[in-house]
Amino acid sequence: MSIMSLYRRNMGGLDRGIRLVLGPTLVAAGLFFAGGMAGEPFGILVALVGLGSLLTGLTGRCPLYVPFGISTARRGTTTRRTSDCRDGKEPPLQRSEQPGARGRTAAGW
Repeated sequence: MSIMSLYRRNMGGLDRGIRLVLGPTLVAAGLFFAGGMAGEPFGILVALVGLGSLLTGLTGRCPLYVPFGISTARRGTTTRRTSDCRDGKEPPLQRSEQPGARGRTAAGW
């Protein structure tokens, strides 16, 4: 497992949608209904889980998926496939990474 695998998108649309709905719901439930605003540990824990869910839904990256090689993203949206990682091979370059590809790069900003 490389550090770069943490930065790759590994969540699909349905997974992200569920987290984007569930995250704010858990934050509100934890803070207001479970007593998080009053300092109750359970309420704070529920709110933190909701915040984590919201953040992973917004970014499309779940760090808990990485050690298990899980990806719910469609095949073309990740830059490295888990079978390539296990075999020790370099993955094929994505269109945006190929020499001469159009689009903005870090140097083009």
